[in-house]
Parts: sequence; C-alpha cells; structure tokens
Amino acid sequence: MQASRILRKSLSHYSLKKQKAIQPFSVSSIFHETENEIQKWTYSYQTRRTLILERSSSQLIKLHRLADADSGIVEVNLDRPERKNAIGKDFLRGFQESLEEISKDSSANVILIRSLVPKVFCAGADLKERREQTPAENESFVNSLRSSFTFLEEKMRAGATQRLPRLIGKAQAKELILTGKRISGTTAMSIGLVNYCIPAGEVYKKALEIAREINEKGPLAIRMAKKAIDEGLEVNMASSEATVKHCYAQLLYTRDRLEGLAAFAEKRKPKYKGE
Repeated sequence: MQASRILRKSLSHYSLKKQKAIQPFSVSSIFHETENEIQKWTYSYQTRRTLILERSSSQLIKLHRLADADSGIVEVNLDRPERKNAIGKDFLRGFQESLEEISKDSSANVILIRSLVPKVFCAGADLKERREQTPAENESFVNSLRSSFTFLEEKMRAGATQRLPRLIGKAQAKELILTGKRISGTTAMSIGLVNYCIPAGEVYKKALEIAREINEKGPLAIRMAKKAIDEGLEVNMASSEATVKHCYAQLLYTRDRLEGLAAFAEKRKPKYKGE
C-alpha cells in the first residue's frame, strides 16, 4: 500500500510538470531520445516510474551491518509480514541483491539471516504467487531460488530430496517428504535437522552468540574448513585427505596463521585480517 501511494504521488507530480530527459538506466534500450519535447518527457517519466517500482524488493530484505566489536557480522533481515516472509519473486530478488552486495564487502565475515516478523522465520514458497505462474515461469523461479542457496554455499543443494537425506538419513527423510508432516523444534533437533531448540524470544540472542564466536576466528581458516568439510563429504576417505592437505596449504604462508601463533604465545586474542 505504501509503494502504491508513493507511485500515485510520483505519477501525479510528473503529470503536472514536464521533466528534462534524464540519463538512461537499465531500461534505456527500450526508449529512444528524440528532439521532440513530449517524447523526451515520456522517456523521463517511464524511466523514473520503473525505478520507483523496482524499489519494492529492497523493502522486503534489509541489510544491517553490526559495528564495533561485532564488526564483520552482517544481518540479512526478512521483512514481509503480510505473507509471513513467503518467498515470492520480489522477495527472492531482494534476497539475491543482498547476497551480491555482501559478496563485494571484504569486511563481511558472518551472515546472520533473521526474520523481523514476530513468531515467523519463513513460510516457504509463496504458493498464491506460484499458482499464477506458467510451468516455464515456475521452473525459472525454482532455479533462481536454488542458485541463491548455491551462492551462499557452493556445495549446498536446494531441494529436500537431495539435502534432507544427507542431513538426517534416508529413512527419516523419506518419512518427512512422503507424509509432509510438521515436526516440533525438539523433534527437529533430535533427528539432526537443526543444531538447537531455543525458547521463543531467545533465538536471535543464540544466533548472535554463535555468529560472534565465528567472527572471532580467522576468516581464511573458516573458509578452508568449510571447503574441506563440504568437498570431503562428496568423495572417499583417501580423496578427502587430499582435500584437507590442499586446504591447509592455502593457509600455510598467510599472515593470519602467524598472527594466531603469536597470539597464542603471548596469551592474547588474535587480530585476524584475512591476509
């Protein structure tokens, strides 16, 4: 509703006063500048209107970079209360744009995905929106969703039929997938689906606690540890040992490794720089 009001106000503003043609943006190839003043105004109007409409995705996903001692932790806040953070096209676009922005930030060490909607994290796919999609649009959406998780973790697979058996075993995975039943947080923890079962209202506190612990460690070592675990699980034991040696070799001549050794000897906290 707020976006609609902004759009109506904007359209009424540009309908009252002609605007000088502005520099084209992503949609510039659709329009052509001419010497005709009316066509120039239309070009400006359409370009500005497109920019207004494209802002909606950023309102659904909000980035927040923590500071001071927590510098290096970036929150990706989900904020679509009217649909319980259900993943639709605009929501997914905002999520992807946030991940791309974080990937360009060399100071980001830990991503903490958080819901700003009380009592809800994410309701899953927006089924109302999916009903209106053609099979081709649906396939494109699912591929885009899968690529978002791949962006987060190269070896992470989107899709319950592949990821779930690897997490909780084939028998448990089949039962959950074939029955579609809901399970409690306690059950989820008992079968290894989640690491913790936290009382309501204390989830963010626990997540931040873990993020802080990771943020204190050397970012290069964290990256190599993840690589060794993820790639090692995909191959046999002999090949996994080769992966571990390769990852260790990447750290052997880094300044962070020397800083870790020096901090241990001097009985102080290390100051890692990712170098």
